[in-house]
Amino acid sequence: MSSACPTLNVKAVGRAQNRVAEPIVLTSCILLTLHLHCSRGTHFTDIAPLVIILGLNLLFCGGIMSQSERNKLIVVFLVWAVAWRFFFLGLAAGDQAEIGSYGKAREVFWAKLYPGDGHDLYCGSLFKGKGGLNIEHVYAASWMGEYLGCGSRVKCRASSDPSTRKRFNHMEGDLHNLWPALATINKARSNYSFGIISGEYRKPLKWCDFEYRRTTRVAEPRPAVRGEIARSIFYMSDEYGLPIDPRMIKLLIEWNKADPPSSHERWRNDRIESLQGTRNKFIDDPQLGDHAD
Repeated sequence: MSSACPTLNVKAVGRAQNRVAEPIVLTSCILLTLHLHCSRGTHFTDIAPLVIILGLNLLFCGGIMSQSERNKLIVVFLVWAVAWRFFFLGLAAGDQAEIGSYGKAREVFWAKLYPGDGHDLYCGSLFKGKGGLNIEHVYAASWMGEYLGCGSRVKCRASSDPSTRKRFNHMEGDLHNLWPALATINKARSNYSFGIISGEYRKPLKWCDFEYRRTTRVAEPRPAVRGEIARSIFYMSDEYGLPIDPRMIKLLIEWNKADPPSSHERWRNDRIESLQGTRNKFIDDPQLGDHAD
């Protein structure tokens, strides 16, 4: 806005207040709406750029507004910001809105994504039907709850904060993060971080190239699916603003490069898009993973 605003004749203040204050409020609210709609985070820092815009508006055009008008503008802006943060952000953060719960995700997973047979993630064994299998959250559900501050999965699903409850349920049910896994291996992996373990310490199944160490809380998957794991984690971080353990970032970037998307992973990406309306862009363009953090 022009710096000439403060030089307006004081006699025009009364007429100018309505002409200028209302567009400022409207513009600020529109920008805030667009910004939060595109945001992937959940913190008040999401609105920092708009707070700056508001401050500049008041700085350069404060001369044509009375103190009461400036106060009204600030109140309107803050009310709008708080409303978006606590009520609408749960809808805006993350585009996946088709599957609203893990219960629904389980139904879709077995009925439409893996209706007949397939190969489990960690061992690559062929399965027919879901007997002996669990659904694995590559980005552990407990990590989601820790980030949102709602505790266990049960507590997060029933959180008293509508925004937190909605966000967690959408995260937990996002098909891009769900993979079939042998129940024994799924239990062994727990919520351990991914990493490399020295030697060949294969447990709990000797024939399956999956290793884990309780002492370090690290799990090592077979090389053939390390790229899938990396891209699932990148997706969850990008889609929902979830953090990635700093100890894993460099390794996941390497895994993404070393194990590019397979034809099955690309098929799965297409299929999930048809089921929940979102794609994993790190499968479409693996080079995006070079800049993951």
